[in-house]
Amino acid sequence: MTNTDINLLKRSAASYGGIPHIVEDTVRLIAWWSLVAFFAVSIITGTAYLIVSSNIRSLEASNADLVRQINAQSIKEGIVLSLLQRSEIAGNALRAARPWGNLFPLLERITYQGYYQSLTVSESGKVEITYAVDSVNTAAMIVDTIIDLNTQNALKTPQLVSFIVEDDGKVSMGVSFVPVL
Repeated sequence: MTNTDINLLKRSAASYGGIPHIVEDTVRLIAWWSLVAFFAVSIITGTAYLIVSSNIRSLEASNADLVRQINAQSIKEGIVLSLLQRSEIAGNALRAARPWGNLFPLLERITYQGYYQSLTVSESGKVEITYAVDSVNTAAMIVDTIIDLNTQNALKTPQLVSFIVEDDGKVSMGVSFVPVL
């Protein structure tokens, strides 16, 4: 006897225990569409991932470029800030500066023979001069000249700081005043 496969079960009487044929077809159709939807969602998700990762790499490269540019500019910025601070200091010095060139003609009027021993100008603008002269008469002439310049408003607050007469008749004298410049 020959062996032939004979299917004695009807299609509707399959292993589902009597589920009608329409339900079985619907389940198969749903499985098919679920599989298609899964593949479609996978393709869309993969495409979105590729687009997002490409944008992230582009932004990271742009960020690295911008960081490099900022680092390159930070050196220039430091130099500019340093120059700004130094220019402020120089500006303060220029605002506080007085025209000391006008002081020298005033000093020539006080002592025309060059008896200066030392000359000091303080930050407040006070001038202190130490003279070494030959006699008390020359020292008196210098004091008279300082008094005259005070009355002419060429200088303010003159003071005789020191006055020393040595044994040989020479005089060492210290004077301070504020010039009107």
